[in-house]
Amino acid sequence: MHVLKSAALLLLLCSLPASAQVYEFAAATDGWSAGTCASLSAPGDGTAVLTATCLGPTVLSPTLSVDTLTSPILTVVASANITGPVDVRFTTGGTTYTLPRAFTLRADSVVRAHQVVLAGVPGWSGSASQIALVVPGASTGTLALHRVSFDAVPFRGSFSFERDGDV
Repeated sequence: MHVLKSAALLLLLCSLPASAQVYEFAAATDGWSAGTCASLSAPGDGTAVLTATCLGPTVLSPTLSVDTLTSPILTVVASANITGPVDVRFTTGGTTYTLPRAFTLRADSVVRAHQVVLAGVPGWSGSASQIALVVPGASTGTLALHRVSFDAVPFRGSFSFERDGDV
């Protein structure tokens, strides 16, 4: 049984796409920038902090080349003192699409992983060149990004057979 689990895990790891893109904000904003109604800073603690300056703060990714077929999952690991939905805007083929209410923030400063499955969302095809996170109902507060990734599998931080089950 353990040989079967090991073989299945090895097969899973070998089939993961090499195109996954990860931003961990180790010492800077990793190319992410403030859009409208926001400022963005990198306090040096492994986060990029968006501060709302007016209604609808936006944070923009750097120019991307995300293969939408092999990287259909967007994971945003963040903490906030803002409550409300987050819209995900993405650009593919020169057209910008919006996925409203992709996930919801809670104003409790707890770090949470928010998973957004983009496979099947209209417009998620070809290559994504930019992602924007928009908090349409917020005009004050902060959102600390700890990690943003585009991948084929959800980010959990670690894998455990006891917690996650058999592969």
